Amino acid sequence: MQTAPKRNRFVIEAKGIPYRITDTDLDIIDPLQPYKYAPSSYLIALNPNLHPQYVKNRLTIIRHEMGLIACPSSSWHAANARYRPAVYQLTEKGRQVLAARGRARRTFPTNEDFAHEFGVCITAESFAIGVQKNPEISFFDHEAILASKRCPANTRLSNTPFNLPITFKYHYEVRGQKRQKELETFVKHDWMPFGFVNPKKPKAQIFFPGIEFDRHTESGESADYSTTTISKKVQAIRALAANDGYFEHYGIPNTFIPWVAISEKRMTQLMGIVEKVTGGKGSKMHLFTHTPDFASFESFPPADGSMLTRGWKRVGHPDLNILHELGIELL
Repeated sequence: MQTAPKRNRFVIEAKGIPYRITDTDLDIIDPLQPYKYAPSSYLIALNPNLHPQYVKNRLTIIRHEMGLIACPSSSWHAANARYRPAVYQLTEKGRQVLAARGRARRTFPTNEDFAHEFGVCITAESFAIGVQKNPEISFFDHEAILASKRCPANTRLSNTPFNLPITFKYHYEVRGQKRQKELETFVKHDWMPFGFVNPKKPKAQIFFPGIEFDRHTESGESADYSTTTISKKVQAIRALAANDGYFEHYGIPNTFIPWVAISEKRMTQLMGIVEKVTGGKGSKMHLFTHTPDFASFESFPPADGSMLTRGWKRVGHPDLNILHELGIELL
């Protein structure tokens, strides 16, 4: 018996296979509304009630026959793209079908390049997968936070709810001379706010106003106060926290900032900047980890929810494990 040739994963190859768009199909692709990009392995993990092989096979039909999803061209640029799980995003048709079925979700487009935005998405997806593997935790995504009665109406109704205004004194150096400049700006993290609560211990809760995903494209410091630097961002974040800015903007307490770098060396550099900004005291709120630079050659991190379960490093303070902080007993 002759086996039908496989489709070329790099191009759309419709074969005229009859199909019907089911609610299960929409379940499979729904995560691509909040998460612009997701590998097939992550979409499988985000649909734990469906058999992995079924999801994998269905993704092929949804892409090639239905046209509801596509693989961004930039996702094929890596040297080992042929051997990694395909990366998907919604097509306009996919968004229209979700909307027609009453399943449209509010989205917030960004102007980041693919490598950066994909890294942010896969980090956020890992947190969500971690919650699925730890059902004793309640997960609050950005939609839940904006819908909360604690979130001010001005934030909820804003067209840019994730821009946090801040006025602060920025400290920098010019040829070894210390200077400062009052800046009126805003902080916009690389992801939307989310958090975790242990329902059995309501006071055990952790919220993140966003994610900082660092691909080493920004300098640590600069003599030009108008330049975007890591030092400026850290100082702005500290000013927001000191003035309860995150609570006033979102109504969320106990905020931490997770920094994800694409190498251990870069993570160490980021930690050094926080140490310098804080005068060597360090900070409890800034959490650090690193992941492979999967935008080039490395394989994607496994879809195992490790962002939730791993230990996060801090400057001047012990490592933090989110589950332990939430009162969950670790095996």
